[in-house]
Amino acid sequence: MDISALSSGCRRRFSRSPIDRGWREGAWKASRHGEFQGRLGLTGTKRHDQWPYNCQYFTAHVMDPTEAIDLNARDTEYLEGEEFCPYIDFAESGPVKASFQLNDTGLSQIRDMNALPFSGTRVLFIPQWRLYSTTYSTIQLGMKETTWTDLLSILMIPPNVVELLHENNGGSWQHVSHCNDNATVHRNVSADHTGPCAYHICFKTSQFELMYARHDFHSKRNLILIMGVNLHREIERLTSQFKGLPSVHLFHILLAVLGTWLQKLEQSRWSLDFSVLQLEQNTGFGQLVRDVVPSPTERLFLQRNDTAGAQGYIRSVARHSICTGDFFGVLEEALSRFLALQDCQDDSLRQPILDALGQYQSQQRTQAVQAHDLSWRIDTQWDVLVALSAKRDSDVNIAMAQDARTDSLLMRKMASVSIVFLPATFLATFFSMMFFRVDDAGHLNISQNIWVYFAFTSAMSLLIGLYFRFSSRCRSFFHARIYRSHRSASLVSDVEKIEDSA
Repeated sequence: MDISALSSGCRRRFSRSPIDRGWREGAWKASRHGEFQGRLGLTGTKRHDQWPYNCQYFTAHVMDPTEAIDLNARDTEYLEGEEFCPYIDFAESGPVKASFQLNDTGLSQIRDMNALPFSGTRVLFIPQWRLYSTTYSTIQLGMKETTWTDLLSILMIPPNVVELLHENNGGSWQHVSHCNDNATVHRNVSADHTGPCAYHICFKTSQFELMYARHDFHSKRNLILIMGVNLHREIERLTSQFKGLPSVHLFHILLAVLGTWLQKLEQSRWSLDFSVLQLEQNTGFGQLVRDVVPSPTERLFLQRNDTAGAQGYIRSVARHSICTGDFFGVLEEALSRFLALQDCQDDSLRQPILDALGQYQSQQRTQAVQAHDLSWRIDTQWDVLVALSAKRDSDVNIAMAQDARTDSLLMRKMASVSIVFLPATFLATFFSMMFFRVDDAGHLNISQNIWVYFAFTSAMSLLIGLYFRFSSRCRSFFHARIYRSHRSASLVSDVEKIEDSA
């Protein structure tokens, strides 16, 4: 999965308009329950007309409205660019794909669900992107702030859905709403009416996908909100799998979407598997590599950054796979709870879903094992690159030592030449003797006293050579003597310590 490609595609689709830095850094936190709500017009009697207080499924005892409002303003960037969003209605003839415009007319269009049949379902798809920076992260939405708030109000989205949307680690929750949960909205409901009003379930991966589903026990209709990046896979899966099917249960759709998320992870894992295999072929070390000539060492060193990035992606896929596996367990538990709320004992609905869940859970477990094995393989390749890097550094040090030895031999030869010629030069200079002379005709004449040159040069060169050899032997002798004395003292000290301990 190419993260950079996804990021660039999102930026091309949206024109960025960053939120104020002061709000992002949280300078308002000291007065978040007062001034901040006043900024959004939620103080006094007006707040009950705004989301989430106007949501009929809002339960003040278990839901924190302020946190959701803060996240919409603090950790959300509203970007221009999206005009239409797709949705699918599951009618009697099967899924029908359409789109709505992000304005008042479009919001009114999706609000009216009376056209859906009994047990019908409407699935909305909202693109969103998580932007990570060095000190903060934000959710990017392709709509205005007022449009997003109106959408939450019209769809009656509880505030903990927004909290889970901003959760980087992923998670899930279930909730059963009752008719008297929000008394400010249900003014005409009797206080004795405590029956279930709606069933909610929500999933958020540790990547970007979120799915919120709700079943209304009064109208018997379902609403599903899916948010994420590149949602065409989910749309294609729902329209193709359920094409022509007159009756599609809510949990059939949830299972299909979770299965699509698992398929996305499997494609990412396969892509990384081939990347690791290519690296194994380049290094010549691996489980599946046989008789392959490795790439040059210098070329392998250029792949260290890619290898480090692949390590992070593999661990991310393993973490996402575990998160998706937890979702299948939650869905299995939710199915029993949902059927119990409806007092439904129909095994023809329950058992096929459980069988499909068992298949997906088995696939997820093997996927997690494969991701773990892939992590081990990439760690092995990293160790190989580190070993090759250490070998290269060792070879460089050996080459430097050989060059230093060559230079030392050359310097010794130069010193020998100096030992031979410097005494003669001193002799000629000190006694003003000229052993060679060129006459006017250009001929070289040798002095008769040339024997003095050889006599004094040989003797002085021999003396200087003996002196250097004697001094070198003396230094070696003294160094060895000092080493033996220190070693003896160390041995005596060790013996004394052993005796003291005994």
